[in-house]
Amino acid sequence: MTQVFVSAGWPYLYEVPGLHNCIPMLFADSVARWRRLLGDDVTFTSGADEHGSRVEFVAEGRGLTPRGLVDAKVSATLPLLQELGISLDEFGRSTNAEHKRLVMGFVGSLLARGAVERRMIRVPSCLGCGRYLPDRFAEGTCPKCGGPAFGNQCNDKRRCGAPLDPFELVDPHCAVCGGALVAVEREHLFLPFEPYREALRRHIAESYPNDPAVRERALAALAGSEGMVLTRDGDWGVPVPGWIDLPGRTVYSWVDALLGKVSTLVCLGKQQDVWHRPGSEKLFFLGSDGVPFYAVLLPALLMASQVGYQLDGFRIATNDVLVYEGSVCSKSSRTGIWLPEALKLLPGDYWRFVVFEAEAQAAQGGVVRGSADLDFRWGEFAATANRRLGAIERTYRALAGRGGAVPRADAAAIDGF
Repeated sequence: MTQVFVSAGWPYLYEVPGLHNCIPMLFADSVARWRRLLGDDVTFTSGADEHGSRVEFVAEGRGLTPRGLVDAKVSATLPLLQELGISLDEFGRSTNAEHKRLVMGFVGSLLARGAVERRMIRVPSCLGCGRYLPDRFAEGTCPKCGGPAFGNQCNDKRRCGAPLDPFELVDPHCAVCGGALVAVEREHLFLPFEPYREALRRHIAESYPNDPAVRERALAALAGSEGMVLTRDGDWGVPVPGWIDLPGRTVYSWVDALLGKVSTLVCLGKQQDVWHRPGSEKLFFLGSDGVPFYAVLLPALLMASQVGYQLDGFRIATNDVLVYEGSVCSKSSRTGIWLPEALKLLPGDYWRFVVFEAEAQAAQGGVVRGSADLDFRWGEFAATANRRLGAIERTYRALAGRGGAVPRADAAAIDGF
C-alpha cells in the first residue's frame, strides 16, 4: 500500500471562489478518489490562504478587519466545496493556531541554524498613505509582458504570471492613493538558494522527466533567483518570533501557505508518514503561476530545515486557464462562474463535467497541459451536457432496469441557457 499525499493549491479567500478557483481541487479530488479505489493510503488536503495582502486590501476597502472577512468567506465556502463533491480529509487555515506555531517555529529554526540571513531589503513605501506597500498594495505594468501587475507577480496568468520585485514594475504606484513608490531600506529575513541550487536542479530534473513545461518553468525560476525574502512589512500574517526582534513584520504569505502542506498533515497525524518516510507520493495540483513557489521555494525551505524531509515522489500537475465567454476568469474583475450561483442552477456533477470535458478536449487536441484555454460558453455547455450526460443517464437506466428509481439530475434544466 502506497502512502499518497494529494494537495490542492490554497485559494485566497478574500471572496467566495469561482469555478476557476476550484479546478485544482477538482483534479486533485479525482486523483484522490482513484488512488483510494486502488487501495492506497490517501490523504487529501487543501485550505485557505488567508494572509495574502489581497485579503488585507479587500478588507480595508470594505471597512472590515481581515480576520472578519476571512472568517465569513471560509464559513460560506466550506458547504459549497462539499456540495461540489470535494472529498477533503482536511481543510487548513493559515489563521489556525497550530499552523501559526509550526510556521513560527520553522522560520525561527532556520534563522537559529544560519540557513536564513538578515538582510537590508528595498521595500516600497507611499509617502501619501504613510505606509509600506507589500504585494497587492503596489501596482504597475509587468516589464516582461506589458500587462497589469501587482508588486509581487504579473496579473496575466494566462500568458505570463512572472514573479516580480515591485521596483521592476513599469510606472509603479500605490494601489490605495495612486502615489509614487518610494524605496525604503528595511531589515528582513532572506533565504539564499545558493547552498541548495545543485540539489534543487537535481530535484526538479528527477521530479518532472515527463512534464517539460513544469520542468523548464521551474529551472528558469531557479536560475533567475538569488533566493527569497521570507518576511514582509505589515501586521496581518503569521508573526515573526519575538526573539528575532523584527517588529512590524510577518512571515511572507507564500511561505506561510506552502508550510500548510506540513501543518495540515500534523493536524491529521500524518506528517511522519508523508514527509519523513521514503516512498510516499506527494502530488500537488495548482495553477501554472504557482510553479516557481511549489517547485523551488517549498523544496528549498524543506532542504534548509535539515530535519529529514523526504522529497522523493514529489510531483506538480498544473491546470489550464478557464475562460468565461471569451474573458479570463478572475475574482478581482468579477468574471466567471461563481459557486453560490452555479450550485443553485445545477448540481455539482454538472460543474465537474464542465471542467473535465474541457480538459479532455484540450488533451485530444494535443495541447500541452497548463497552456490551454478552457473556454466556457453557455450554449455549448447546454448542448454538450444534454448530449453527453443525457446519454450516460439513459445507459445507466437501461443497465439498472429500475426506471424512475434511478437517481438523476435533470439535463433538461439547462435547456434555457
